[in-house]
Amino acid sequence: MMKNKTSLLTLCLIALLALPTESAEHKKLNDPDLVKREYMVKISRQLGVTCNHCHDVNNFKSELMPTYKVAKEHMHIVDLLNKQGFKAKNDPKADCFMCHRGTSMPDYKEKTLDKK
Repeated sequence: MMKNKTSLLTLCLIALLALPTESAEHKKLNDPDLVKREYMVKISRQLGVTCNHCHDVNNFKSELMPTYKVAKEHMHIVDLLNKQGFKAKNDPKADCFMCHRGTSMPDYKEKTLDKK
């Protein structure tokens, strides 16, 4: 009788171990905070800055810093470009690096038309 219980317990344990587990990638996609953090890390690398460039590190949700407001507007522009601008499957994807090229202030200057 004891051998049957041990065998049954062993079988149950093996069955539990054989169940598919949620992959790290799947967990990441289901955790909006982790997705947002990874997006923020990507943005900071594309602008060559750290978190404190846009955020009050004592209150990350504070919108008082001017750079936070600008970044939020620019993130909206990138989102619009990706959803409404680049619609074809093989179109490029917009990101911060398109303009910033690793610097917080893009060096691009719009050409002005000379009036004569």
